[in-house]
Amino acid sequence: MCRRLALIVNMIPATFDPAAVRAKVAETYACEVAAVLPYSDLMAVREGPGLFVLEHPDHLLTAALRNTVNLPWIAALHRAILPRLTFSSH
Repeated sequence: MCRRLALIVNMIPATFDPAAVRAKVAETYACEVAAVLPYSDLMAVREGPGLFVLEHPDHLLTAALRNTVNLPWIAALHRAILPRLTFSSH
């Protein structure tokens, strides 16, 4: 198993079984798969400055992203890194 590495598999067609994709990717790369994100027509054709997850809070893609950021090790990483970041208003 890889240390501190997890993969996010993106744009999985609806005809694919997410559990099978997760298993195959985990086996192939010997790493944790943090998420298997579905392809979304809404995401692909969206325009404008808004955030997809705020505009579509009940969408399957939003739920998958939410589950990913709520993984315990990702939350711990956020707590460790975010206080060190500075943001510019440029």
